Amino acid sequence: MGIPSKALHWWKQALAHHEAGQLGKARALYEKLIVRCPHCSVGVHNNMALLLDALGDEDSASAAWRRGWMLFPGNELLMQNIVYVNPYSSWSTIRPKKSGLIIWLANRLVTGLGDRMATYLTAATVAQLLEATVLTRWPTADDDTSDEEQRSTHYPSSIFEYLSLPPELSFEQDTQPKLGGAQVRVLHTAALPAFNWGFDLVPETMHKMLSKAGLIKFSFKRYLQAYMRVVSSIELKHQRLLALLPPTPYVGVHARRGDLAKDNAETQHHDAYLIALLKSKVAQQPDARFLVVSDNVTLRNAVSAELPTENMVTLALVPEEEQPLLDFFALARSSLIVQSVPGDDNFGGWSSFSYVASRIAGCPLEAYVNNGTRLHAMLQFASKPLANITVHVVPLGPSDRGMFKIALAHHEAGRLAEARPLYEKLVESNPEFSADLHNNLALLLVAIGKSKAARRVWRRGSNLFPENEKLQNNYAIIHATGEIS
Repeated sequence: MGIPSKALHWWKQALAHHEAGQLGKARALYEKLIVRCPHCSVGVHNNMALLLDALGDEDSASAAWRRGWMLFPGNELLMQNIVYVNPYSSWSTIRPKKSGLIIWLANRLVTGLGDRMATYLTAATVAQLLEATVLTRWPTADDDTSDEEQRSTHYPSSIFEYLSLPPELSFEQDTQPKLGGAQVRVLHTAALPAFNWGFDLVPETMHKMLSKAGLIKFSFKRYLQAYMRVVSSIELKHQRLLALLPPTPYVGVHARRGDLAKDNAETQHHDAYLIALLKSKVAQQPDARFLVVSDNVTLRNAVSAELPTENMVTLALVPEEEQPLLDFFALARSSLIVQSVPGDDNFGGWSSFSYVASRIAGCPLEAYVNNGTRLHAMLQFASKPLANITVHVVPLGPSDRGMFKIALAHHEAGRLAEARPLYEKLVESNPEFSADLHNNLALLLVAIGKSKAARRVWRRGSNLFPENEKLQNNYAIIHATGEIS
């Protein structure tokens, strides 16, 4: 549909301002056109997004492209400017005048080796299907100072003396490569249909997202074949580390660092579940050999110590910057990989480190799933089994966080008799679970007339969480007055 005559003047003015670099004036006119006549022209949405991207407002640019994309599905102009971004990296289509399609994968944050390798595999797969080249970087600890993101912050400075990576990837040193007059356009992954964390790292879910978005028209069979081709190109080539890899066969076990985290909404105490699972495997197969890897030395030693010495495969300790690489490629030689057993949240039981290693090894990945975990969401969205994963439902009792959720539901519904024993059990077994646990139990005790008991709970909670303002205020009030508002 063309632009009606009433809006044509705005459109011409906006283009003139845009071409003259008067972006503020052009933006105001584009916004007016989008409000008054959203279906008039795909060019309005595309130009608005390009303008916002030029201003550095990637989130608004993403929203503008998505809005146009929903109004004009499959439009080639929009599809040229939309590829994909995830929270760790930005994909942008670039079309220099005298070359084919280039994808710039701008890894800006430092991630663990598993997420990093999974992201490269997805980029290389798409590049192979589109006959494109990926320009990218190997991020270092200097790229991001967030403690939350720096999970594997140090790698050898000469990383490419250690690794062979897919030939579709061309690594740059600069944070932004010199691309001449090429334009860079960005869309965040969250704008892809049904995006969820981790969907971009697994072929079944990534293919479905890209297909629903109209960005690719390849069958899943063809996508998976391309994925496995790029997987086969990943190798460890450093001779010293190669000599340290243990003889096979063995079962690889990946115990994630987060499995020992306390009072963390994203992880749970999985280590006891994992140890129980491995002991059951030893009982079933007494001569089985196990290799345990982890980015937490304490956790690795704790898991290993629970298994018979004769069943354990040892892996050398190397300098800190080399250890993730040795762990990863040792895991990638396993005949079976067991990844962490889930808690009850999005991060429970999932590890890209385990997943990519299993694809390189060509071995089954034994994964454990329950509702609410990332793996459960992947299976639901993919509507098919994930190719190499053997999925088990774990009949575990509620985790601490699950128990707290049950207690909170009873509390909020006024079922105080049901909530109280759950709160009290948690306070006894895991007093450092959270400040809210102590506060909620104390408030419940006040509600049933047990102010002295509430005072004791608040005192204990205040000692454990001295920085929690809510606990401190409530304890101060009841200590002074014997009452709480």
